[in-house]
Amino acid sequence: MSAVLSIAVSAVALALASRLMNVALSIVPVILVAAFSYGMGLMLEGNTQTVRITVVIVGLLISVAGLKRFTGESTWTVIKLMVVWIIVSVLVVQAVIQIL
Repeated sequence: MSAVLSIAVSAVALALASRLMNVALSIVPVILVAAFSYGMGLMLEGNTQTVRITVVIVGLLISVAGLKRFTGESTWTVIKLMVVWIIVSVLVVQAVIQIL
């Protein structure tokens, strides 16, 4: 249940970030990228520092490539989208906490 909630919050945040930046991104790619990010986070648990660094780098490269493919935007725009996604994710989580 927590996995579904985490992916849903991340997907909502990515959808909001793409709208804020005026980047065309439909709901299916949003869910795919959010689910991939959640899966990469799971791979970080219980590994050595070297494996964690490798997982983070590979995860970021795949996320950038996926968003680049899904949006058709430049690499710089995708990197900015990812930064805005992180900021919006924090704001969405804080809003949910305030509501509950």
